[in-house]
Amino acid sequence: MQRQQLLDMEKAFLQSINSELAMVRQHYQTVIGNEIDQLPDGKPFESNYSVTGDYFTVYNKSDQIGHVRDEKLRRDIIWAYSMMKGLLDSYQTNNDMLAKREQDMKDFRYSSKMVGLLDANTRSAELTQYAETLKTYHLEARAAVDSALESIDETLKHEKNWKV
Repeated sequence: MQRQQLLDMEKAFLQSINSELAMVRQHYQTVIGNEIDQLPDGKPFESNYSVTGDYFTVYNKSDQIGHVRDEKLRRDIIWAYSMMKGLLDSYQTNNDMLAKREQDMKDFRYSSKMVGLLDANTRSAELTQYAETLKTYHLEARAAVDSALESIDETLKHEKNWKV
């Protein structure tokens, strides 16, 4: 393959990654990020954020990341996606904790056994602690995505990067 074709492919890949990361960030911030930003300290995150589907189609379906010449840019992109995937996993963990607390409450309501209420109270305390973890992951993932977007924009704007 000709050198110019390789450069064109790399540029197209970076443009696609840039679009995907920007859209995923915007969607995430609108759907759940604003809620996390406004969550008071000492409160559990009570929303059940459904984590289904593949939000990272371009990244997951491409083998082009290894062809990004700039090592820092490549690391920034991989780090951003790793952080976002980890953040989504964290929401799934929170969802599981919410479901277990709800089950504990049902067990208490139907059996009137205090152990169900104690378990639900324990889960509420765990959810409150985990909310702080979610907030930290949220900020770290957003910073990683913002950094990757900045790096991609900086690389794309320099025409010398794309000419033989």
